Amino acid sequence: MDAFELLKTDHEKVAELFDQLETATGKRKLDVFNRIKTELELHTHVEEKIFYPALEKPEATHDLTLEAYEEHNVVKALLTELSKAKTANDEWQAKAKVLRE
Repeated sequence: MDAFELLKTDHEKVAELFDQLETATGKRKLDVFNRIKTELELHTHVEEKIFYPALEKPEATHDLTLEAYEEHNVVKALLTELSKAKTANDEWQAKAKVLRE
């Protein structure tokens, strides 16, 4: 499996976890979120350390790479906020939905 296939597989895995998150309730919802958090943290780390530095240099992909870094910053902020919650209330659900997008 090459690096791009690995990233694609990661995206599919996280999408599946988000599907599970939508139907989960109570403690299970928070457990699924924790799995999503772990996957996204690993995924963003790999992208930022391996892919983005290479994509940032060529002029053709420079701006897109900067946007991707900013998207990661939003993801990290949402993960931090969602991690602090003890329950998955309506506000939590809204943030989780934004995270999925």
